This record gives sequence, structure tokens and C-alpha cells, in this order.
Amino acid sequence: MDNAQVWVEMSGVLVIARTLGGPTEDLLRECQYRVLQLVKDTGRARVLYDALELELPTVEPALIQQKLESELDPAITLRRAIVVPNTR
Repeated sequence: MDNAQVWVEMSGVLVIARTLGGPTEDLLRECQYRVLQLVKDTGRARVLYDALELELPTVEPALIQQKLESELDPAITLRRAIVVPNTR
């Protein structure tokens, strides 16, 4: 999807990461970068990933996210929650 978008912002003590469209590697990397920047800037490590408007992915995005997680600085500890639409 050409109009894939990502928004990352603070809401109280949570970093909220919203994604829209197709979960490409570029989109996931951009989301990870923005989340980590906000975590570093605010010192907040609670992250809510809102994937309600993400297109139904294949297994590939999960593999990409796993790779991104393995690249994280070990000093960064995040508490994550993911909101997804009902399954079919």
C-alpha cells in the first residue's frame, strides 16, 4: 500500500505507535526508530502499538519485527502491548 503511515506520540505515560496501511519493512523500521527516539527523550518505556488499521499481514512483518527487536540496545527495556482487530 503506497499510503502506509505511522504516528508515534505520547499519551500520558504511554508511547502510542499507530500504523495504517501495509506493514512494509520501511514502515516498521520508521515506527521502531520513532518509538525509540521518544523513549530516549522522555524516559518512558511503556509502548502501545495500535495496529487496528494495519492491513492483514503475512508472516513477514512478524519476522521483520523480530529482527528489529534483536537489534535493540540491551540497555533499552520496553514494556509493550499490541492492539489488533478481531481475527477472521
